[in-house]
Amino acid sequence: MSIRSSLTVSTRIGSAEVPDYSGFQFGNYCLHIADRALTREGRLIALPPKVFDTLMVLVERRGRVVEKEEMMQRIWPDTFVEEANLSVNISTLRKSLGEEVGEARFIETIPKRGYRFVAEVKLLYAESTDWLPPRQTQALPFLRDVTALQTPALGSQDEREATSTPLSWSDRLKRQKSLPLLLALALILSFSAIAYKAQLQSSRTRRPIAIAVLPFQNLRPDGETDFLKLSLPNSLISRLSQADGVKVRPTASIVKYLDKELDLKIIAEELHADYLLLCTYSREADDIKLSPQLIKAREDEVLWAEEIRIPYNRLASVETILRDRISAALKVTPPTDKRPGRDPQDLQAFEFYLRGIDRLLAEDFTIAIEMLNQAVALDPGYAPAWMQLGRAYTAHASTQFGGKSEYEKATMAYDRVLQLDPDNLEVAVFQANLFTDTNRVELAVPLLRKAIAADSEQARAHWVLSYAYRYGGLLKESLDEGEQARRLDAGLKLTRATFNAYLYTGQYEKFLATLPREPTQAFTFFYRGFAYYHLKEWERAIQDFDHAYRLDSTLLQTQIGKALSYALEGRTQSARALLEETERTVEQQGLMDGEGIYKLAQAYEAINEHQAALRVLRRSIERGFFCYAYFVRDPLMDHLHSDAQYQALMAQAKSRSEIFQQQFAANPEP
Repeated sequence: MSIRSSLTVSTRIGSAEVPDYSGFQFGNYCLHIADRALTREGRLIALPPKVFDTLMVLVERRGRVVEKEEMMQRIWPDTFVEEANLSVNISTLRKSLGEEVGEARFIETIPKRGYRFVAEVKLLYAESTDWLPPRQTQALPFLRDVTALQTPALGSQDEREATSTPLSWSDRLKRQKSLPLLLALALILSFSAIAYKAQLQSSRTRRPIAIAVLPFQNLRPDGETDFLKLSLPNSLISRLSQADGVKVRPTASIVKYLDKELDLKIIAEELHADYLLLCTYSREADDIKLSPQLIKAREDEVLWAEEIRIPYNRLASVETILRDRISAALKVTPPTDKRPGRDPQDLQAFEFYLRGIDRLLAEDFTIAIEMLNQAVALDPGYAPAWMQLGRAYTAHASTQFGGKSEYEKATMAYDRVLQLDPDNLEVAVFQANLFTDTNRVELAVPLLRKAIAADSEQARAHWVLSYAYRYGGLLKESLDEGEQARRLDAGLKLTRATFNAYLYTGQYEKFLATLPREPTQAFTFFYRGFAYYHLKEWERAIQDFDHAYRLDSTLLQTQIGKALSYALEGRTQSARALLEETERTVEQQGLMDGEGIYKLAQAYEAINEHQAALRVLRRSIERGFFCYAYFVRDPLMDHLHSDAQYQALMAQAKSRSEIFQQQFAANPEP
């Protein structure tokens, strides 16, 4: 049975009866049965399949109350769903029909019972395809099973020959008469192909389309499948970002919307996104069902929607399927990613990979490392798993005292990615971040410049280059690169990193403006408190330091913040004890993060422990943080300026910083 005929039969929910009319008209809307489409004055309004079914049920029972239970049985005849799903459908339908909050021009809510379609409805008897715009060739399928997406194979040679019969003279005459029409059609198709090609070409020269993939929503929340809420979007973001003409917001910028009520227009403004991808999913026996919607944000219009069901053991194909569908909807060329190591070869390894990403994004680095190690053990040729493992080791080492051994493991993981996928630019950026953290910033800068030369719109590469310049004391260059990164992707201000170059140049208000308005992470609360500390807003500083420590007392930064809070409250002994404990842990674990260690020196100086401050300052410089331009203006270290040890340390930092400046400031291009 063809797609069109199968849709016609199934249009009346729960019935195989085919009506003799082609649709319904209400107001300036037309509901086309066979094509499963809603139009307004001839313009297609895309509806998700289940929302279309909801509208069909209401229109068929127009003027009468349709009980909620009946609607759910007809829309989801073989599936148990929560009543909230019906409410979501009704809400989406109201928006699609242009109803404002509190209006009932089309749909009336009958409290505690159901809904009634109240608009006047007329039957349509015209051909169902008359309304179709020229660009559309077929209706969206009601439920597309990807196992049935393969192009049917042609029959055998004998079968093809058996269907070929000699033409009669009349048939030949008909073909001859139709030849001019066929030629005209061929010309039209040729010009259409040329125009489409030109459109694609021009789309590459236009401003890239900005799209945000929001966290997926699990319709049946449980501990077994909740890990897909962020890990699948993250995987899709990685694949989709390789398409020409598309700029995809990073995963870090969407985390705040997880399990939150969504106001799409506000989200689009916050992320500077032209399109938003929403997707619900549910595990059903051996399958997973996804219902993605691509929303044109400014118009609040559904550009594309579909229901996709695939076997759970083909979970790895989700990112490719969605990438290709989105590319088609946006009319951009999907990436042909043939790089080695990009596709998983083991289902269980891919599930461990997704679980690892989920924990990495939740900053549960220990479990993330465990999951990702399982993934690479089962599938040692899967490059993305090695890359995320390197990120997990680096994050754990730099923030939670993971130390030298974990930096070494991260280095090995990144090296493995490059063995499998030598042209991977993304891993080069992460590797450069690791070099900066481990006293090899001079190696980081050329690597980042090479990545930017290959793709100047890599926001993350500009951001990490800003970080590297900051370490070496090139603060103006650091500010320029950081702002360039934020221009390319405004979502960067929502990431875990902070724009410390503003802090180090004394621009505290600007620094605060770069932080999330509603921080959720301990790391961010510490830095907000640190800015208030510089502004001498002591009460606000204490509040943020204490909150950061309550959220996560294992971070180097939050321990320093808590010590500063103790100092502000006059509890000098408690501050000293905490700082000494933190310093011991830094040394025992071999922590390499020179910038983090410098803040430990600042905290010692805040309680007048000058010798301890000098001791830790030396370690900071020796471990690769030699930001001389910041050191000499740092108000928190003013009282040390006349100390001979301090002056010797400044000479050491100045020497390396000048060499760094000669090497990179005067040579901006690779």
